[in-house]
Amino acid sequence: MVAEYFVRQWNGILVSASSWAEAWIFDGLTAYLSIQLANQLMPLSGYNQTRLLDLNLWVKQEDSMAHAVALKGLPTNKQQESLRVSKLCLLFNMINSVIGLKVMETGLKAFWLKYANKTATGMQLWTELQDAARRAHLLPRGIDLNHVMDSWLNQQGYPLLVVNRNYEDNTVTITQQRYTAVTLPGNPCWWIPITYMTQSDRTPHQEWLSCDDAAPQLSAITLKNISRPDEWVLINVNGSNLQRTLYDLKNWAKLNQILSTATEQIPPINRAHLVDDALNLAWQGMLPYSVAMGILGYLSNETNHYVWQVAIHNLEKLHTIMQTTTGYRIFRQLEKNAGKLEKKFLRTKENSSLLPSPDIQMYTFIPIIYRLACHFQLAACVKDAAERFNAAVLDPSKEIPDGLRETVYCMAVRYGMELEWLLLRDKYNVTETISERRILLRAMACSVDHWALEKLLQWSFDRGKVSKMLTIDLLSAVAHNSVGFILVKKYLYNHIDDIKRMYDNDGILEILQSFVNVISTWEDLEDFKDFVQENLPRISNYSITNFFEAATAKVDWRQYRYYDLLKAIREFTIAYLG
Repeated sequence: MVAEYFVRQWNGILVSASSWAEAWIFDGLTAYLSIQLANQLMPLSGYNQTRLLDLNLWVKQEDSMAHAVALKGLPTNKQQESLRVSKLCLLFNMINSVIGLKVMETGLKAFWLKYANKTATGMQLWTELQDAARRAHLLPRGIDLNHVMDSWLNQQGYPLLVVNRNYEDNTVTITQQRYTAVTLPGNPCWWIPITYMTQSDRTPHQEWLSCDDAAPQLSAITLKNISRPDEWVLINVNGSNLQRTLYDLKNWAKLNQILSTATEQIPPINRAHLVDDALNLAWQGMLPYSVAMGILGYLSNETNHYVWQVAIHNLEKLHTIMQTTTGYRIFRQLEKNAGKLEKKFLRTKENSSLLPSPDIQMYTFIPIIYRLACHFQLAACVKDAAERFNAAVLDPSKEIPDGLRETVYCMAVRYGMELEWLLLRDKYNVTETISERRILLRAMACSVDHWALEKLLQWSFDRGKVSKMLTIDLLSAVAHNSVGFILVKKYLYNHIDDIKRMYDNDGILEILQSFVNVISTWEDLEDFKDFVQENLPRISNYSITNFFEAATAKVDWRQYRYYDLLKAIREFTIAYLG
């Protein structure tokens, strides 16, 4: 927040947008520069990579919807406004990857000096950045930054790069298409900087994939003799582009092999994107789950928090669906075996005494492994959580480390008795800080007792118990509980009139989102559609369509790819045990 106010002295106050229609460009630049400034203040933290990765995961999820809105489109709710700023922040990171931070700073200084105490347009900003890049010989003459940015600002979504290697003539052909959950008419394209490296040449090289408006279907590039047929090729080095990458199966196999045998040859941020792409492409049916399981298999060698951050994000997405199916027992084997979770947990347990730590790698990695191990019912983790909880109850001076506290509380409530829930309730009643109250509410929502979850739902709209800003967190936590889903559904349906009186449309959408995110059956989806059409006729069609689309994607996955995942897990487990 402080970094953002500091940046706005130049970007927004010294130079402001020429119109409200372009103010969001300045907001996106402010968001990006704030991340970079915060990283400079904490140079060893890796804050910029962590924050940009978080944004990348969220934007790629939301912007893959068929009804996503172009950046220059008019947002109709707060989520679209947030998405627009976040996506533009990632596009500034793409520009930075092409021209470098120093040249970008030079261009920005020239822009602020030229338009000081004036207004400016987005085109004028792109021109100053382009001129600085030209002077530094970092932007080819055939590349016009205004055209590049127009291809990203004027259309919704983001590209899927399809990488096909011809192992006989030693060429790599890259084509592009929009990444969406459904097939859409049209053939959009983007100007994309293609940064690649190979097994024998790990120095990043760059080419441009063009976008010909007159013939977008011809938007392709062929790279010749960049690697030997027995080597891997990696696209989007350092993950600076907003894209997904689909390789041919042979190249996936080569990447999988190097991840398993020489992990550090692939940069950490690219390992994170490989895991994310493999699981999401398998989710869409574009990649066999057997390939995705192979990529997950290397996690036993992985200690970087970027990668585990992505892995747990995707595994929990699957977990939300799988916990309500008969295949849940098989799914848990994947989670335990994929990264040799028990060994990693025991190492994490030994290092947990070092928390809190200024080292973001340790500060993030230890809680991720602990959370993964406990929530997927690793016996050693459940036992350790109970011991930590009991020790803290008997001796309050024995504080549970930051990062582990929510997981420890959750396990104590889930596998304990009524007493553990009541102890957290009493602690909640005397706690004033929002962050600690959030932790306690989420932990109490781990209960498998109906009375406890119904009590929390009663609290959710009682401003004497739960503040408005914590209501969404609480409802989401209860809904993600396999026992709580039906209770949240019943409560929302019975209290929709009260909710409409208390919240505006954006607030109602956020509340319903906590429920929609857990829907995975046609029966629940059709029932929810009927409920919305009957009770919320004034909510925008775009927002409701997005709700239905996200839920439909989960329902389709359960119907068409659920068994593919189970089969791949069985094969993976047999290979692991063998």
